[in-house]
Amino acid sequence: MTATVPAPSRAASSRAARLVSELLDPVPCLVLVTVLTGWHAGRLQGVAWGLFAAFFSAAVPLALITAGRRLGYWDSRHLPRLKDRLLLLPACMASVAVGLAATAALDAPAEITALLVAMVCSAAVVLGITTVWKVSLHTSVASGTLTVLTLVYGSPTLVLAPLIVLLGWSRVRLGAHTPAQTVVGAVLGTLVGGPVFALLR
Repeated sequence: MTATVPAPSRAASSRAARLVSELLDPVPCLVLVTVLTGWHAGRLQGVAWGLFAAFFSAAVPLALITAGRRLGYWDSRHLPRLKDRLLLLPACMASVAVGLAATAALDAPAEITALLVAMVCSAAVVLGITTVWKVSLHTSVASGTLTVLTLVYGSPTLVLAPLIVLLGWSRVRLGAHTPAQTVVGAVLGTLVGGPVFALLR
């Protein structure tokens, strides 16, 4: 006899998963990592550089997603369809590349420039995989964020690692990804963005 989960429990689980997905969405993760990396690089002046980087890596992509929804290109800011991701990702990469060029030209702290290079490299790998498979952007960005913050602030930040697992669960629970897609996303965020940042910082 197969046990069934009561409807109220399923509803509560879905609400929790949706909340986790929103809180650990790529946009807040990107703002967090740019600002905290900036603080480490130069305190308040570094935070200003972090916000500058966040404009190109988080604010512009969010604006593109919002505009795309209003124009009817997609109906969700999480972009469940591969073709939507293949349209948006290159535009987001271009925005980060512009920010990278600006930070390099304006002599921004090395950690900020390294962070933007790591973002471009990670996005390029994710884009390549996305042509055939819907790897999780959520877990990729979140794990990349944690990896960079660990490199910057040390091992105590690893206490946040369970949040990556929780995020993976939320994406699977919402039907957005398979378990494998969330795991691969997390691995990519760590193994691509982390080494690039470490090398260039």
